Amino acid sequence: MRKTKYHIKKKIMPLLLAVAMAGTATPIYVAHPAIVKAAVSNAFGTNKISLSAGSYTVPVSLKKADNVEQNSMAAGAVGENATLEVAEDGTASLEVELKALNLYGMTGAAKDLKVYQGNDIKSETKDVTVEETDEAGNPTKIKFTIPESAKTTDGIYLHMTISPMGMGTDAFLKVDYASLKGNENVSDGTKENTIHIAQFGGYDIKTTVTYKDGKVTDLQIEGENFEGKYAEENKNIYLPKAINKIKDQIQGLDITDQNSFDKVDTVSGATTSASAIKNAVMESLGLTSKEEVLAPAPETVEEGTYEIQMKNMTSTVEHSLSAANSENKVTATLKVDKNGKMTLSYPVVTKEAMDVLAFNGYYNGSDLTKEGSEETKDGESVTTVNMPLTGDKPELTYKANFKMYVPAMSNLSGEHGGITFDHGKFDTDAVITLYWDTLKEKKDKEVLSDGIYKVDAKMLKTNGKDLSMANDAIAHKVKLTVKDGKYYVTLNLKAMNIPFGGQTFHGYLNKIQYIENGTEKDVTVDQIQKNTNGDIVSDEFGSNYPDLVTFLLTDEAVETGIAPMQVFIPIMDSIASGMGTQKMNLSLDFTSAVKTTADDKDFSSEDVTEEAPKKEEQKPSTTVQKPTATVQKPTATVQKPTATQTTTTVKLAEVTGLKVKNSSKKTVTVTWKKVKGATGYVVYRATKKNGKYKAVKTITKASTTKFKNKKLKKKKTYYYKVRAIKKAGKKVTYSKYSKAVSVKIKK
Repeated sequence: MRKTKYHIKKKIMPLLLAVAMAGTATPIYVAHPAIVKAAVSNAFGTNKISLSAGSYTVPVSLKKADNVEQNSMAAGAVGENATLEVAEDGTASLEVELKALNLYGMTGAAKDLKVYQGNDIKSETKDVTVEETDEAGNPTKIKFTIPESAKTTDGIYLHMTISPMGMGTDAFLKVDYASLKGNENVSDGTKENTIHIAQFGGYDIKTTVTYKDGKVTDLQIEGENFEGKYAEENKNIYLPKAINKIKDQIQGLDITDQNSFDKVDTVSGATTSASAIKNAVMESLGLTSKEEVLAPAPETVEEGTYEIQMKNMTSTVEHSLSAANSENKVTATLKVDKNGKMTLSYPVVTKEAMDVLAFNGYYNGSDLTKEGSEETKDGESVTTVNMPLTGDKPELTYKANFKMYVPAMSNLSGEHGGITFDHGKFDTDAVITLYWDTLKEKKDKEVLSDGIYKVDAKMLKTNGKDLSMANDAIAHKVKLTVKDGKYYVTLNLKAMNIPFGGQTFHGYLNKIQYIENGTEKDVTVDQIQKNTNGDIVSDEFGSNYPDLVTFLLTDEAVETGIAPMQVFIPIMDSIASGMGTQKMNLSLDFTSAVKTTADDKDFSSEDVTEEAPKKEEQKPSTTVQKPTATVQKPTATVQKPTATQTTTTVKLAEVTGLKVKNSSKKTVTVTWKKVKGATGYVVYRATKKNGKYKAVKTITKASTTKFKNKKLKKKKTYYYKVRAIKKAGKKVTYSKYSKAVSVKIKK
């Protein structure tokens, strides 16, 4: 397995912090052709791109097999680029990177991939070659020969299995051969480029790249024209730090390998300078930089109160201090007085893996000061910062400093990798980026008088923009009760249908909670779900599902229109253990508020009441099988409103006799007793008994009751559970999880 060169002393602490904080973002790769080495031509794609023998980096994407213009459900499972190898005889192969797949909050993988040998999904298939796997045995890099008939089309049809569901699906791997048009055979040379940094006073960076046989052999970096109050710091501190971060990563790279350049890490404590160096080198080589392009800052901002989008990223590792992840922007408040003095107020988010203990101040030139600033805390954690923005005119970026605490490093003290720790506590600079094109005047929200209102609402993911799967489980005209200036929201809940793996699963929300100052609090359940005959709804996952719930909006939720929530989705937990608990945001549009009465029909216009099961009399002469049919019949009646329902309530016995043994070097053998009626099994693993269990193997043969889990870590303890599954057409039944069994790796 190819590994990137790292200098351990420079990298280990930022790497540990990144793992602890889990806040890095996935880069988006854009392809660029690699060097070709021979003169034999071959035509590829509908545009008949003529390619010589050699190696190329080409964009790929995974589309639906029945509609090659729409993304496949498993689109996230493949990397954005693949390596195309064209041989002297015209045969071609494709090497594709596979990634973890996140569907509806579950983490899975594409496996058991096969290539259709024709231009449809009816032709024969051949297995791909798996070149690399992860610890769970899931493929991370595959390679296959492109079928001759597929060369004249813009892709290849594939078949794969998606874990943890174990469901097979077809897809079309679209290959952008057209991007390779005009490929040149240039392998030796020197390229120069100069790029200007507008932030922190501004200066120029000049890069000179030397390459031989298509590989970078030398990189020279110079800084010029340093200006402003940060000039000395930029010249003597930040630029050298950036050069130290970047230079070794770029040397040795293929000059046309977009993928490798995209992966060059710029987070260094001098991220702005490091990113500029990377951009300059990539531009000089004709590669496409994916670094963010910012709209210019205005010359002045008039007196008033404004909203503006911002990011607050640490310099030590790529980690957001104000949003759920590093890709998200948050809304800040900018106040400008009559003299043009600006003050920025923004949120600070504390996460389980990392606590923000203090705001140490902001930078005025090279001086760190807290003058004119203030912080708001919840207990020991910072929640809001107000700080002046320095300078004679608005800037794109500003710098601040925070005290952090990573519990996982509580035993760590002293200097490590340039960071000084005190029992897991350390100080770090943060770069605050302002998106001036989002600036808009902030108007005071209308204060609603006491009464009942109907308000438009939707459930969003925590990224603040995409709809959550729970959006289908609420009525979108919600009841808002205002009493003594307090805002109470009542949600009308209903059953939801979750599409996954070509199937649709039917279920309800449970354990509804709202989040106040980072703490989950239970809502008031006013009414539970009932069938048309008045009986309480019950299914194989539970009963007493909430129908109407009410809770008090926090002051922040009233101000922003966003109420953070947490729910439990039993059907999701049955698909993948630990995935049932989901965080989301209830978005309320207070501008849509209309005063009404409690019996407004809009509150229940989207409500769906499940039809009650029909009971049949049991005749004395019935056989043992008859009651089974009778049990199944009401189930079909309950599912009548959801024709796409594909799960079944037929029970499978729990897996018993589970045994695990450290059978050989870094390998565990898992065995269990066969379950009657099962067509396969799913093996789950965790590192804590009550921790998060991840599906590591889906077995599709009823006779297989054994699994070897390889590449485990010595001296580590693992916990295993197994579930039986039964497939009948598109219907799938799961048993309960077996009891957990542990094993320590001694070999």
